[in-house]
Amino acid sequence: MSSEHFSRRTDMTRKLRTSQTVTPETTIYRFTLEEIHDADDEMFGFCLACREIRECTEPDAENYACEVCGENAVYGPHWILIADLVE
Repeated sequence: MSSEHFSRRTDMTRKLRTSQTVTPETTIYRFTLEEIHDADDEMFGFCLACREIRECTEPDAENYACEVCGENAVYGPHWILIADLVE
């Protein structure tokens, strides 16, 4: 195996480790019932990586792309309730 091949493989592994998507199991964020209710009424979700709001998001959305941080970590209010991410 050439050193160039090994170097490319190492770079790919490093990228995979650093770009793991945040999930309901790994997020640090919690939401109030009022936020969940508003999100359900207004059709928006929350990014579990940066807590940004994403408009036009179905209540049962999961792994949608966040327009702010780029992670596929936007979840709708129903998933946030199911995952028990409520304060």
